[in-house]
Amino acid sequence: MRVIDDLNNGWFFKKNAEVNDTLVADESFAMINLPHTYNGFDGQDGGNDYYKGKAVYIKKLIRPLVSPESDFILNFEGVNSVARIYIDGEFVQEHRGGYSRFRVNITRFFEKKDALMLAVEVDNANHSDVYPQMADFTFYGGIYRNVSLISLPKTRFDIEYYAGSGVAVTSKIDGEDAIIEITAYVKDPLESDMVMVEVRDGDSYEDVGFVVAPAKKITKLSLKIDDAHLWNGVEDPFLYKLSVKLVRHNEVLDNVEVNHGIREYYVDPDKGFFLNGKSVPLRGVSRHQDRLGKGNALEELDHFDDLDLIMDIGANSVRLAHYQQDDYFYELCDRYGLVVWAEIPFISRMNKDPKAHENAMEQMKELIYQNYNHSSICFWGISNEITIAGDIPGLTENLRELDELVKSIDKTRLTTMAQVSMLPMDSEHNQITDILAY
Repeated sequence: MRVIDDLNNGWFFKKNAEVNDTLVADESFAMINLPHTYNGFDGQDGGNDYYKGKAVYIKKLIRPLVSPESDFILNFEGVNSVARIYIDGEFVQEHRGGYSRFRVNITRFFEKKDALMLAVEVDNANHSDVYPQMADFTFYGGIYRNVSLISLPKTRFDIEYYAGSGVAVTSKIDGEDAIIEITAYVKDPLESDMVMVEVRDGDSYEDVGFVVAPAKKITKLSLKIDDAHLWNGVEDPFLYKLSVKLVRHNEVLDNVEVNHGIREYYVDPDKGFFLNGKSVPLRGVSRHQDRLGKGNALEELDHFDDLDLIMDIGANSVRLAHYQQDDYFYELCDRYGLVVWAEIPFISRMNKDPKAHENAMEQMKELIYQNYNHSSICFWGISNEITIAGDIPGLTENLRELDELVKSIDKTRLTTMAQVSMLPMDSEHNQITDILAY
């Protein structure tokens, strides 16, 4: 069974440092807890002269008291913007992009040791191959979201593929009823393994559906919900609760919980947004993930305070600008009924470095695979005011590739982009995504 250990407390930290063979956490290191940014103050004075460079975080890891057959995966919710992970001085993995989740399998290091030294080298300097390149907000450096250690069996839902949940849930309305479809991605299933899905009413917790199927690498299941209760935005953000279990001989090997809102929507070019057949004009705000004195190192209460402010003004939608945000905030939008526009930080300026386009594509995959099950998300944004620095040769092609990528992964949502005001209305850019905004 999956076990998750919080690793937020008790880190050693040093700014303007790098990981090297002789690095030890001496008296020059500060003791900190996560989430943490090293630009919480110098990044908030508007001077754009804040520290952009490397820092090092160090923490001792103790092997959890779990089965000897377990795998161990480090889970980083957000490190800005380039992270290099070391175990006992050995480089293990790099992640380029400051706003998405990433995971690091460290199983082999626990095979002969019960204690390891984890070092994370963080760098928020400008890199030609990492977006964003230029923007009107601070690129806070640090491990600014939660970190945990996940212990789980060899056979499990595949949580390493783009750090997703290993389970994808969609639904479609069928008259008064609905069909919920589940795809489970199973790692190393045995012939006798089963995938079991239980659906409960989100209010009463009564059982409303059950389905089971033999576990395969890609296991598809579906079930009918009679007299379906729809997710109707802020008026009635009803969610069903799905428990997706991987079972072997009555033992639960792994379990993924998904809150799911059944809804249909479309955008009419003349009449606007329709949710479950009803016209719902979208009125809302854009939201950045920082606040005074903390930078972007927010706790759950900070996220909830922002949600509370958005709801208090009567908004029914939010654009999460201009990057992937904390999973907890997407959960809040699901629960409170805000219609979400989620996007990647392909913003202001395209870099001609081909690796930069690869990075934009990778961040797009991470955004979708990690947030696919959030019913509040209706729009995937592929860029924001990307022609501020000009319509650079190759930009149109890159935008088309991003749009095609999104539609190849998720056929259930619409693509969009935000344009800067000086872009002509007859620009070819305006013919790429399903909808757009100025």
